[in-house]
Amino acid sequence: MHLSGREKERYEAEQSRFKAQHGSCRSHRHSVQGSLTTHCGKCCPMPPMSPTQWERIGAIMGTPTPAHELMIWRLRLYCGHTVERRAHRSHKTVHSAFTGAIKCPECGRDPSTVIDARTIGFAAASPHAPAVATVRKPTRAALERRIEELEAEVAQLKGSARRQSGSAQLHTGAGKYETG
Repeated sequence: MHLSGREKERYEAEQSRFKAQHGSCRSHRHSVQGSLTTHCGKCCPMPPMSPTQWERIGAIMGTPTPAHELMIWRLRLYCGHTVERRAHRSHKTVHSAFTGAIKCPECGRDPSTVIDARTIGFAAASPHAPAVATVRKPTRAALERRIEELEAEVAQLKGSARRQSGSAQLHTGAGKYETG
């Protein structure tokens, strides 16, 4: 290190302070760039991470699971309470999602065995799913018109059925011969 006379005095003062406070720790040292203060790796906290370090860790750890991939489960616990929890949609059973027991947020029982579970649905709609068309209920007037149309159709079918049965009787009677 290239230190001026005054910086060298400060550096030596920091080193002696470090030895006085951490002489028995026997651990590694760490410091922040540009600071003369040295910290012990055993009893001193790590220095705070920079925004760049946070970004790197975020990239390594990945992004949080999107809500449209999470299923909401309603769980009834042994302690009697009912809670809702989220789990990834790949879990098809309650035991794969929650290992059969969770901590009850109401009474604090840990673990509280899950005695019943039901999936409620996805936590959010999928952005890739097609929009579901809303079905409107028909009005009373529209229903009455439809009833009239269907009644007319039934009457027409009955009339054609009568005509067909009448012509069928004529055909069966005409084919008989009398022998004598």
